[in-house]
Amino acid sequence: MLLELSVSLKGRHEPANDPSVDMNRIIGASGLHYETTNKGAVLEGSWEQLMAVAKKCHDEVLKKNDRFTTLMKAVDDAGAAVPPAPICGGNEPEVVLEDDGEWMMM
Repeated sequence: MLLELSVSLKGRHEPANDPSVDMNRIIGASGLHYETTNKGAVLEGSWEQLMAVAKKCHDEVLKKNDRFTTLMKAVDDAGAAVPPAPICGGNEPEVVLEDDGEWMMM
């Protein structure tokens, strides 16, 4: 199974700390195969392993930030391997959490 994971800070008063530093530390210590992308990271593992790492990343960012979005996209394919960084301009819709808390499809 593959999991694309990213965290982005929200709001006008964003702190100076970068959530990717903590995420990279946690992901690197997980022992799972992963690749970083310009939007986050793509990890390979079982559902339980991936959700445990995602929770650790989310909880660590929560310690230092009160408003952020954790985005996850999972692919469950026995033959899948961690893909290269995605190419922009695909046909898949992107889900975005706006600052007012409403989900919308773009």
